[in-house]
Amino acid sequence: MFTPERMSLLQIVVLDDDLVTTCAALARQKVLHLVDRTVAAPALLEGTPAFFSSAHTAFETLLTQLDGTLTWLEDQLPDFPDCSTHPPITLDPPRALEELTPQYAACNEQLTQLRATHDRTRAEITRLTRVSDVLQSFESAGVTYQELSGFRYFAFLAGTMPFHYLQVLSASLQHVPHHLEIRRLGEQDVSIIVLCPKDMVNPVRNALRGVYFNEVEIPAEYQGNAQQALDEIEVQLWTLREDLAQVTGTLRAAAIAAAPRVVVWRKAVRGNLKLLEAMQLFGKTARTTFINGWVPRREAARIVAALQQLLHGRVLVDVAEPETADSTAYELVQRRGVRVPTKFRHPFFLKAFEGLVTTYGIPEYDGIDPTFFVAITFLIMFGMMFGDVGQGACLILIGLLLTRARSMPQLRPVGMLLMATGASAAVFGFLFGSVFGFEILPALWISPMQHVPTMLITAVLLGISILSLGIILNVIQAFARKDLRVAWFGQWGLISGMFYWMALGIFYLTVVRDVDIPVVPALLVLFTPIVLVVLGDYYYARLFGGTGDHAPVAAGPDDHSIAEVIFKPVEITLNFATHTISFVRIGAFGMNHAALMMVVFILAKIGGEFNGPHATMATKTSYIITVIVGNIFVMVLEGMVVFIQCLRLEYYEFFSKFYAGDGIRYQPLEVEE
Repeated sequence: MFTPERMSLLQIVVLDDDLVTTCAALARQKVLHLVDRTVAAPALLEGTPAFFSSAHTAFETLLTQLDGTLTWLEDQLPDFPDCSTHPPITLDPPRALEELTPQYAACNEQLTQLRATHDRTRAEITRLTRVSDVLQSFESAGVTYQELSGFRYFAFLAGTMPFHYLQVLSASLQHVPHHLEIRRLGEQDVSIIVLCPKDMVNPVRNALRGVYFNEVEIPAEYQGNAQQALDEIEVQLWTLREDLAQVTGTLRAAAIAAAPRVVVWRKAVRGNLKLLEAMQLFGKTARTTFINGWVPRREAARIVAALQQLLHGRVLVDVAEPETADSTAYELVQRRGVRVPTKFRHPFFLKAFEGLVTTYGIPEYDGIDPTFFVAITFLIMFGMMFGDVGQGACLILIGLLLTRARSMPQLRPVGMLLMATGASAAVFGFLFGSVFGFEILPALWISPMQHVPTMLITAVLLGISILSLGIILNVIQAFARKDLRVAWFGQWGLISGMFYWMALGIFYLTVVRDVDIPVVPALLVLFTPIVLVVLGDYYYARLFGGTGDHAPVAAGPDDHSIAEVIFKPVEITLNFATHTISFVRIGAFGMNHAALMMVVFILAKIGGEFNGPHATMATKTSYIITVIVGNIFVMVLEGMVVFIQCLRLEYYEFFSKFYAGDGIRYQPLEVEE
């Protein structure tokens, strides 16, 4: 809980014939964090077998096609079928490619044919409908197609267009001799016939194109009797609509049947692509493949036994720990710079705070995992700045709803964090006696606005405790890394901490307790640690250089300039002072929260009294609405501000003492199942 989970390095050697089986087993185990062969074994060749190289391109092409089909299926099926239950996917690139390609081709051909038939039928219905609309326009105008076609000096254009472009069309044709016959086709469209001189057809056609005009050519078989043609078209439309309904049902059934298969095929393609990408990290000899990776130490024995059983002993596995001197893992970490990944090992109640830590950075494998300390300090600071029983209960309720939102599982950590902060706010609400701003409960501790000095002093004491915790964690971490220079003489090392604690002690005795301490002894007590830090760091670097994994190399002649030696004590003193004073904001925001609620009640009283001789139903309603809206406003505004301030204090005041966040995330080989 206080350090990342311990890892072991597995170096696996398998025959090429067993490579696919081994990869599939490791991917399904979801525990092996791969190490690139260029770092672990640079002398070996790339581990992707030659017969797999061409499969990578084929899988990428197939994945693009499957993505397109899946997008179309999602558009066509609002109630997309459940695809969560299916047999295990095939993790064998050559075999999967051989199986999936013809299966998808057959499915895609069926869907393509049905879609083409569906689109052709719809297009034919649209065409005949437009022909029918134009023929009805001829009939309404009292002319026939043959009569207009027989004009020697005049021409006509017939078709449909959007109704709201009629004014634009009229403006475009105002300088062109023409006659416009209009017939409404519902609310959106109109059917029009434009009669104009033959030599003006092209300008008229250009004007019509600018208003989304769909010109309709009347087929020869419909140019005779208009009524007879309309009857024939209506019969054809009925037949086509029945055909469209049938093909639509067939297409939907085919889509429902294809959806689960397409999803599974896509998962199989993505899984095999992931295996091929993983193989690029393997090392290769003539007949064997080397696989290097980190696994949680508690899983190492199980993984080895599973591989031995699966491959019937045709595998060599070496297990090494990075903490064991002279081991392979120790050599790779110390000499070749191989990074050990960080895997959290937290109980359930700390999961919500992992995001706060990883937003800053991933803990280093040999460092301290600050999640537990962040959870405690964050909740104390948040509760003290946002103390209210009712508003805390609202945060708990919102968090509970987010954790139960099955459609958005990514919001579950946010919900858990809101529940934790809401519980903290409720606890401090009891301490402050506040429920939605009403101080109706007996305060178990203090009322913030009535005990301002207590709030500010408590905030500073909390800050001193958090800063001291950061120093202690830094010293423990440095000693664990055998970095004595940082442990003793670092800016946040043990001697600097002694200076800080002695300065606080002198301040307490002289200012709070009014003890008369002689100036010279006090200055000696304060200056001695500072001098030790500066001189100790200077001489330690020159005598011993760096020790430990994270220590710097031996200092050069310019590493400690005179300016650095002079200003380092000033920097240390100012940092301790500013970081301590920075925690005053906890008390200030706690009082600010109470002050905002006082403003809410003042505004509520402006609208009228809730109790008293002048209270009416209107004033009571106004009072209640103002209080509710004010509480919501304070919860949203103050909640965001307090959350940001807590993060700032964690990141800049607490983390700066010991936490760099330079680790790498544990990302085991796994495929989408």
